[in-house]
Amino acid sequence: MLRECKAVLFDAVGTLIYPDPEVAAAYHQAGREHGSRMSLDRIVDRFRDAFSRQEDIDRNCEEVDASAAPGSRTEPTRSTGPVRYIHSMSLERQPTSEPRERDRWRRIIQDVFEDVPQADQSLFDQLWAHFGQSQNWSLFRDVELTWSRLIVSDRLVGIASNFDARLSAICQKLPPLEQANAVFCSSEIGFPKPSPRFFREVESRLQMRPDEILLVGNDRENDLCGALAAGWHGLHLNRAAVYSDQSTITSLEELLVLLAAE
Repeated sequence: MLRECKAVLFDAVGTLIYPDPEVAAAYHQAGREHGSRMSLDRIVDRFRDAFSRQEDIDRNCEEVDASAAPGSRTEPTRSTGPVRYIHSMSLERQPTSEPRERDRWRRIIQDVFEDVPQADQSLFDQLWAHFGQSQNWSLFRDVELTWSRLIVSDRLVGIASNFDARLSAICQKLPPLEQANAVFCSSEIGFPKPSPRFFREVESRLQMRPDEILLVGNDRENDLCGALAAGWHGLHLNRAAVYSDQSTITSLEELLVLLAAE
């Protein structure tokens, strides 16, 4: 039951915060300053492809036994009772670190800007710094109320994100996120979500059982499937959805209702 959870953790980007201006707009502006003449639409397409390539690299690890719960993916199946989950594929990912994350984004920027010589140098430095500044991020509208209610409860409230060390500095200057009891970044944990190793390490640091932790996030695979496979509680946040269901909420404010109703 969600009401029994001792910790509520949130994904960061897409759940609590979003880039403002948008990623493509920031890339377009920075690129022009370095001589790029690519259109905004072209940057959108190239960024999507470059990001996907890096995601594929993270997935390119040894397959684990699909029958082993710690490393398997879960997908919901419909039933007349509570949502059930079945194992379908590996959730394991390549290890990560601060250097790996910097290299990951360096390669993405280099791949995006085909018309900027040595884009992996000064242009990378500019964009890396840009997305490390709190003024270039904004809170979703449903964050402040939800966070303010939870932070005064007896639950631990924190962030569990596929991000790097910049996230802590961003949160410190983006109220009310500076009140987080804990901030877990994949670069510091050593593995990204949905790797079961990410979840095991967070449990260890919190000194809590899996069934005492709830993760809320906008990425169905990383947040919902990863959490459930690890034995956590999980909720998928989909603000574009018309209706909620047993595993999906359309607003963070629905979380308050769920935590109080059970």
